[in-house]
Amino acid sequence: MDNKQLCKYFVEIRNGDYSSFDDIYCDMSIPIFTISCRILQSKEDAEDVMQDVFIKLFDKPPNPDVINIRAWIFKVTHNLAIDRKRKIDRFDCVSESEIDHLFTSASIDTAINLEKAVMQLHVDERAIVTYHINAELKFREISDIMTMPLGTVLWKYRKAIEKLRKILSEED
Repeated sequence: MDNKQLCKYFVEIRNGDYSSFDDIYCDMSIPIFTISCRILQSKEDAEDVMQDVFIKLFDKPPNPDVINIRAWIFKVTHNLAIDRKRKIDRFDCVSESEIDHLFTSASIDTAINLEKAVMQLHVDERAIVTYHINAELKFREISDIMTMPLGTVLWKYRKAIEKLRKILSEED
């Protein structure tokens, strides 16, 4: 199914005619499943992601201004699969002793100090550090989100990390 046909189907869906959704499902389910399976390396998880993609497409079809709907669908698929993989990896690699350690008073003090230090950063620096460390986004993705040149994002990130090191070393 080409982009033009997908656009036509999503116009029909936005107008309340959901019969085209079957055609989209029949054409897109195998590629969506394949991408998900390659990322997750699990048939069951890939099936869950595929279901989530189609629920998202059904509940909120892409806006009419999306130029390449097929690419948009694959980006949604990729993002949902990566999110699922991160959740799986997070649960698989954390042991009970590590969880107990996270809640010791020393680690709570460290977390509070780190949070105070992060709050001293400029809003752009704080956002870039948060996107990169907490959301695990690549600098190119951060650049796109913040509509900022990649070089500027990299420079602000390095500057923010240097500030954090300085702030935290002064507290010791």
